[in-house]
Amino acid sequence: MSFFEGKVLGKGNQPRRWLHSEEYESPVSIFKGYEVAVTSISDLWNSMKKIQDVHDSRLLWRGQSNHEWGLHSSLFRVLRDQKYGGRFSAEVHDQLRDQKIDLKDRYPSENDLQDAESEILRQSRTGWRLDSLSAMEIFARIQHRGGPTRLIDFSFNPLIALWFAVSDSSQDEIDARLFCLALKGPVANSEQADVRLDSDWGGYEPKWHQWESDDDRRANDWGTGSLRRFWVPPIYDSRMLAQNSVFVIDGVPISGKQIQSSFHIMGAPQNRNWKMADLLSAGSLYLKFYEPGVENKTTSRNFASTYTLRIPAKEKPGLRAQLETWFGYDAAAIYPDVDGLRQNLAQLFLT
Repeated sequence: MSFFEGKVLGKGNQPRRWLHSEEYESPVSIFKGYEVAVTSISDLWNSMKKIQDVHDSRLLWRGQSNHEWGLHSSLFRVLRDQKYGGRFSAEVHDQLRDQKIDLKDRYPSENDLQDAESEILRQSRTGWRLDSLSAMEIFARIQHRGGPTRLIDFSFNPLIALWFAVSDSSQDEIDARLFCLALKGPVANSEQADVRLDSDWGGYEPKWHQWESDDDRRANDWGTGSLRRFWVPPIYDSRMLAQNSVFVIDGVPISGKQIQSSFHIMGAPQNRNWKMADLLSAGSLYLKFYEPGVENKTTSRNFASTYTLRIPAKEKPGLRAQLETWFGYDAAAIYPDVDGLRQNLAQLFLT
């Protein structure tokens, strides 16, 4: 029985529909007010310095070859595909937006991700005999073989993130994007941002499955955007070390008027804020953006700062060449294993 079944709802008590804001067109609508263009290594260096100057802790970097893509975990995307009948389509999504269809059921919830993770672990341990591994180790192995998990690949090295943003020559006609995450909001949290495979996080079941309600999750900074938990996994293969890999792990954003009021639409009247449908289209974790050199200091809105840099399409070939000749970053350096060689040869003989 649903919560609303059997209840008489007046007009003012109708459940709120998840619709996009009038200003929303794509995830870029949320990014563009804060993005900075990177046309050279010097531009990246200058932006990186501005960001690092206002943060004492390390920063996490991710590059994506298409600037229009949101920042989502692979498991979030897979479950979203299911809710769109097998494959998410921006065109279908736009049609639903224009028809003002409630989009809440089109986005996976935290419970959806946890149910999927339980099934992933069950199959991994029964069919694939990974019963001796912790939940985190299983997820890490699946992630690095392209399977769906809530882990999101980042790097401590901004140059490696830049390489991932510009390395795919088939995407040279479209701008690329870098994301940079600070680790904590302005209110210090007693828990460390880095996750370790100890008795707390290295158990048979995922730690976050213990947090069954939104209140539990808020109390543990899960899905609130205030703590960027990251995990430096064991070196299962050489590419993890070569890429200076780190996984970001967080819960699906918890919705609420108080949180949404922090996401003002730049250039809009004061009371115009991005809605949950907008925010989830941009990321499967909260992304509170600031311009390089600025950080969140609002203790009542304890968001860890996020930054984004946009790379014009025309600059990709030049940046690719600089990364290889100046720093030695090419496919062999980033994927220094036989599987990387296989992938490179497959692309070589298919083109």
